[in-house]
Amino acid sequence: MDAFWGWLFNAPVWIQTPLVILFLVILSGAVAAGIIKVMRVIIPPSVAENEMIDNSDSSQQPHSQ
Repeated sequence: MDAFWGWLFNAPVWIQTPLVILFLVILSGAVAAGIIKVMRVIIPPSVAENEMIDNSDSSQQPHSQ
């Protein structure tokens, strides 16, 4: 494992940059999801927001004809 970290720290910038960006995108997505969950507990969604969420979920499903 030390060999991997040594290689990573000594790797060229063009290798490190995409890895750092990928890590930051994943990390920021996880933090954003956590903040949304906490805010839904602190400030519950209103009836109008729940209706909008329900409508957007049902619009993604295929309609039977």
